[in-house]
Amino acid sequence: MDVVVSGPLIAHDFPTVLGAAAEGVGLAQVPAPIAASLVKAGKLVQVLEPFAPMTPGVFLYYPSRHQMLPKLRAFVDHVKIRAAVDGETRIHGDGKRPRSAKRAARK
Repeated sequence: MDVVVSGPLIAHDFPTVLGAAAEGVGLAQVPAPIAASLVKAGKLVQVLEPFAPMTPGVFLYYPSRHQMLPKLRAFVDHVKIRAAVDGETRIHGDGKRPRSAKRAARK
């Protein structure tokens, strides 16, 4: 289900989004743990819960066409190991994005 909304505020960081929602400006779509204290304090209530996507895990996106910096490689490896230790079975990827049909056709 798609819902189109309009309004005077567009924000891309959780503190701004939560602050605006707590002041009654509108709705905030954030991960539950981030809003938990405001919900517990009664400043926010959950709405549209049946439509909230449940996406377990961590998603990492990074450019694969360049040599990866050692610190990014270490972080990616750490996340993969941690996910395996925690029993997460959805570990995929080698850091490469799938090619689009257009891009693949040009090569």
